[in-house]
Amino acid sequence: MELKKTIKYDGKLKGLHMVEGQLVDLNGEIVDILEIFTKAYGEKPFDMSTTTKTEEIIDLDDEDTDFDPDLK
Repeated sequence: MELKKTIKYDGKLKGLHMVEGQLVDLNGEIVDILEIFTKAYGEKPFDMSTTTKTEEIIDLDDEDTDFDPDLK
């Protein structure tokens, strides 16, 4: 039998972007990511993943829109 105790920390910073070489949040505040990681994890190893996406609203009433309803 194996018995395992797991303690897991999840964190998420959303809406981050780069401005003049600085990491900035949605409010325009500079984010010191190394300070955050140090406070959160200390010297414990951790994994990091990032995601980005772009979205575009397609105006179906626009005559210039190339829209093929048969494409899936």
